[in-house]
Order: sequence, then structure tokens, then C-alpha cells
Amino acid sequence: MIGDDSTTLQFISDIPGAPSLPTLKKRSNNESWPEQRKQYRYQRDTKVYQDDTGKSAIAKIERIIDTAEVITRHTAVSKWLMDQGKKALENAETISPSVAVQMIKLGLEGERICMGLDSDRASQELNPDELSDEELQKIANG
Repeated sequence: MIGDDSTTLQFISDIPGAPSLPTLKKRSNNESWPEQRKQYRYQRDTKVYQDDTGKSAIAKIERIIDTAEVITRHTAVSKWLMDQGKKALENAETISPSVAVQMIKLGLEGERICMGLDSDRASQELNPDELSDEELQKIANG
């Protein structure tokens, strides 16, 4: 069997007109299908890693995966900052409203960057540094 891991003997036997599962198992053992699959994959992978185009494609894929992992982590941190800032605004005893708004602002900016959106727009609409703690508390209380 040369297919990917989803191509099992059970999968093949479920195809209309295919041999039964016991027949496939017997033939697989007699013809060393697992070993053939292993050799095929080794030869395929070796060719890919030896070919410059294959190496380049692998490097690009690895970079895409790494970037996606970083974006996922950064987005999670950004959301955490926003959540913590919101909680702090709801309970102003923990930290000052200006610090809570800064947390929210930083979280929003981080999330916008992760999403590929313009991060300057958010900072132009509201500058919490220019507001007093009392004004920030009024905003938080609605």
C-alpha cells in the first residue's frame, strides 16, 4: 500500500468491488505491502530533500508553519491582555483605570497586527494617555 495513512486495508476493502479484508490482509503479508510502503516513502522523501525545488518548498512550508504558530501565540497573549484589562476596569480596586485601558489598547494593537490590520488607526481614535483616571472610570462604567 503506497497511499497515505488514511489508505488502510479496511478502507480499501470498503470500496465496492474490492477484495474482502481477510483477502487483502493475506495478500499484504504475502507481498510485503507494509515494507513496500515504507521503501516508497523513504525514496520519495529522499528525492524531495535532494532536489533544490523540494528543499525550497519544505523551507517555505516550515516558515509558514512557524509564522502561524507565532501569530497564534501572539493573538492569545493579545486576547489575554484585553480580557485582563476589561476585568480590571470592572473592578477598579486591582489596578488603575489608565493601566487597564493601556492593557486593552496593547491587546487590541497586538491583535490587529496579528490579523494584518492597520494598527495606527486604533491609536488615532482614542488616546488613553490624554484622559484622566476619572474620565477612564466614566468610560468603563458607561
